[in-house]
Amino acid sequence: MKSKIIVCGLDSTGHKVFRLLKQHGAYVIGIHNRPLAGEGDDVIIGDLQAAETLLEAGIREAQTLILATSEDGVN
Repeated sequence: MKSKIIVCGLDSTGHKVFRLLKQHGAYVIGIHNRPLAGEGDDVIIGDLQAAETLLEAGIREAQTLILATSEDGVN
């Protein structure tokens, strides 16, 4: 089974990291605060800091968490 990676914050940098990981075959889930065109079930929409959102993304099974927002306080 592949290691699960969660990318929090899919703005410019986070989205690039998310797409590159997917292109390389990684099991990756994105979390973003608003819907993104062209993304499917592998993006969770919600508050990046909310336990409910992180649990929905599978934080308990994740081996890696990437914090990619431009706001240090959110990260």
